[in-house]
Amino acid sequence: MSTHSVQSSRSSSRLFAHSALALAAAGLWGCAQLSVSTSSTPTQPPPAAAKGPAPAASAVASAASAAASSPNAVSGSGNAAANAAGALAARMASAAAGAPPAFAEVIKDAKRTDGFLPIWTKDDKVWLEIPGDLMNRTFFFSASLANGLGERYFWPGLMSSGQLVSLRKVGNNVQLVARNLKVRATDGTPLSTALGESYSDSLLASTSAASAPHPQRKSVLIDAYALLGGDLTGTQTRLEGSYRLPYSLDRGNSSITSTRASAAGTSISVRSHFAIPKLPALPAASAGPLPPNPATLPSPPTVVPDPRSLFLTYTYTLAPLPATPMKTRVADPRVGYFVDSFLDLSKDDGKDRRTHLIHRWRLEKKDPSAAVSEPKEPIRVVMDRNIPLKWREPVKAGILEWNKAFERAGFRNAISVEQQADNADWSTLEGTRLLAVRWFAQEGPGATAVGPSQADPRTGEILRGASIIPDGWARLSRNRVNDTQPRLNSLESSHAGHAHDDPALCSYAEHAVEQAAMGLELLSARGLIDPNGPEAERYIGDSLKDVTMHEVGHALGLRHNFKASTGVTAAQLRDASFTKQRGVSNSVMDYNGLNLALDNEPQADILMTTLGAYDYWAIEYGYREFPADQEAAGLAEIASRSEKDRNLAYGTDEDVMGFDPLVNQRDLGDDPLAYAQRQIKLAKELWTRTVNRPLAPTDDLTLYRRNLQRVLGSFSSVIPMTTKFVGGSFTNRALASANQPLITPVPAARQRQALDMVVNEIFSSASFRFDPKIMTRLGIDQVDRFSSRGVASVDFSLSQSVLTIQKSALDALISDSLGARLADAEVKVDNPRTLLSYADVQTRLSQAIWSELRAKAGTRDIDTLRRNLQREHVKRLATGLLRPSMSSSADVPAVHRAVAKQLEAELRQSLAQSGWSAMSRVHMEDSLNVLSEALKAPLARQGL
Repeated sequence: MSTHSVQSSRSSSRLFAHSALALAAAGLWGCAQLSVSTSSTPTQPPPAAAKGPAPAASAVASAASAAASSPNAVSGSGNAAANAAGALAARMASAAAGAPPAFAEVIKDAKRTDGFLPIWTKDDKVWLEIPGDLMNRTFFFSASLANGLGERYFWPGLMSSGQLVSLRKVGNNVQLVARNLKVRATDGTPLSTALGESYSDSLLASTSAASAPHPQRKSVLIDAYALLGGDLTGTQTRLEGSYRLPYSLDRGNSSITSTRASAAGTSISVRSHFAIPKLPALPAASAGPLPPNPATLPSPPTVVPDPRSLFLTYTYTLAPLPATPMKTRVADPRVGYFVDSFLDLSKDDGKDRRTHLIHRWRLEKKDPSAAVSEPKEPIRVVMDRNIPLKWREPVKAGILEWNKAFERAGFRNAISVEQQADNADWSTLEGTRLLAVRWFAQEGPGATAVGPSQADPRTGEILRGASIIPDGWARLSRNRVNDTQPRLNSLESSHAGHAHDDPALCSYAEHAVEQAAMGLELLSARGLIDPNGPEAERYIGDSLKDVTMHEVGHALGLRHNFKASTGVTAAQLRDASFTKQRGVSNSVMDYNGLNLALDNEPQADILMTTLGAYDYWAIEYGYREFPADQEAAGLAEIASRSEKDRNLAYGTDEDVMGFDPLVNQRDLGDDPLAYAQRQIKLAKELWTRTVNRPLAPTDDLTLYRRNLQRVLGSFSSVIPMTTKFVGGSFTNRALASANQPLITPVPAARQRQALDMVVNEIFSSASFRFDPKIMTRLGIDQVDRFSSRGVASVDFSLSQSVLTIQKSALDALISDSLGARLADAEVKVDNPRTLLSYADVQTRLSQAIWSELRAKAGTRDIDTLRRNLQREHVKRLATGLLRPSMSSSADVPAVHRAVAKQLEAELRQSLAQSGWSAMSRVHMEDSLNVLSEALKAPLARQGL
């Protein structure tokens, strides 16, 4: 096994033009122009093409096309260009003779590296040798990002989905083809023939053979860059989606950077250049307002010297599939694993042909008769050399924690951990049968860890995995410094706007790091932790162990479980002996909140530093071995335990956006409402301690703004925990044998309790009343005020920040979907009158939001925060009347009309009374006008 590093030069469009002129002079432009690849610099239009090449010229054109796409088609200028043109002409002549050059001619003086696909290197040229017996055989192909951008999910270590591919020779072309495994049938049957005729594979890349077949081995050479230098991962689309700029791949300035080959696989790293010719100009202020949706505007990268140009390096691995396919294991809806899903048309037993195989590593006992045995081959975990020395122990501890679960499932030392040497000549992104734990740097505040993996889609066997930890975790104790300061005047994540459509793309740390920082800040303010002392180091170490366990869990095949924390009671969370042994939740695969005690309570473990009951159970389902005739019954018994034990409850990504109030992120305990109330109390305590904290003369005042945003962030975080109770239903994944309901509407009393909490905490101005003296001292980093992120305002708009929070609550509580859920719940209970109705919710909201209308004389005033909230309420009522959604039930606009009429009458009555401030009166008159106009407008129900 060896590594070869190369730095290949690529032709620029200007130099390519020299070759184009030579081809034009030879009367061959009509063929040559087909080979022109996309370039960042436009060339002059070509002369008129010939009407058609002669047969011999066609072969020449094919060689010219291959040469033009070759990484060394043209290099240099002047004489160098002439020499290159001569070499090109020689190859064209060879092609015209009817065959590519002889194998020995191409690799003369080149160095061979043996491997699955042998590599030949000479100067800056790289060829892959394709053995004849591997042509048309299926093998594994994967791509990993080796060098990223530090933002927008372009992070080193991220993987594309692993694919099964084959190399096919079509004429003189070699194609890299992705196999279609979405629908399957038994090989060799007529049905499998029908499938081959019914479904298409996909072409990933193609290039001409660079040599004739080897006389003995029958292998051929292909230019590695010509095959792998394209946009195999669809990066241009991802860049355009992230930055809203049309980046194009510039192959002329891309290159192979390193190669590695062994019997276990061949890896080639390609540094690809993506560019745009210019950045678009934003509309000038004089040209009118910006588009209504700022998300449609370009958002150039902030982390490159020139946003018109960036490099991304991908490591491509081509590896043999396991000689003996791993034994498959079917998925169960009660246990959370990633799966490979397909339609198996070979099934003819009348059962569902949809098949779901869980992702898991291959583990086989050395001693099959032993209850607990060492594995024949453990899961190899390699800690990358880029992990800082200081944090390697907690990271290693997080990895090895999973051995406890594997031992309970029958495997001792199932995971082996090794540290990559600093001088290693290989990358943890190469090869298979490897789980890499890596570190990376991320721009801006916050941090995002991920745990991707790639599996053999035939069986679900995980062949490669990763746990990628952000450097932001190590900066918690230095959170006073400005590089981790929350974004100014924003409650959104540092990666807001990025679509998290892939459930395999975990964002655990993005959600957790700011909460962990807030916890450290509060504990420091209480005097329990010195932010620069050993206690803070242990706190960060525990956080790192927590996030490592979570991401390694993903790489072992496990999905999120956002229902796990609800199996732990409030009393257990206060019990230090319980949390030390069992953790603060039933799973590290949840996005667990912090177990912070209130000021007068005993403090137990704050973080999840061990595995929970669900983690042990899920690993047992995925990895315990059974005799073949006992496996189905054994797996059914394991999965059925969840129907009796609430510690094994499961709800994942698809559920968290649903209507089950027990499936949440960043909560803790069996009562999300109680946890939400605690979060608000802790936020208020943090603010009280912040304003009472004595500052040294040299301290900056960014502390006030930073902690104010943390307070507001806590209020924002509790909204989904509370609003999901209104119109919500408790869900269950039990099978028919359990005889349990799958959907149970939340009792009306709990729904009203949640509504009261929103009204009393989120919609109340008292929750956001801060000392005016402190509000004049919300400091920002003046040195970094003008940066690539834009100009930060010195002022802080509390009213807009509060309105952002309140609008999210209104959106949840005044919606068509809520009306539909409340109506649908009526058929799920014996007495619908015991439920909360949409009319009940809207009447309660209107009364609470406009409570000032019933104020006594002398106290009639509406402050700024309440006016903003009331305008949003009126806007939603009016929109519901003027533009009711086609999807809304008839109840929703009817309720909106009734509430609007009642509010209209109350506004008229209040305006007839004296004592209102001028601003309050203007506000009420405007609100009354909006409602009256909406009520008088003709009904415009869509679909009528």
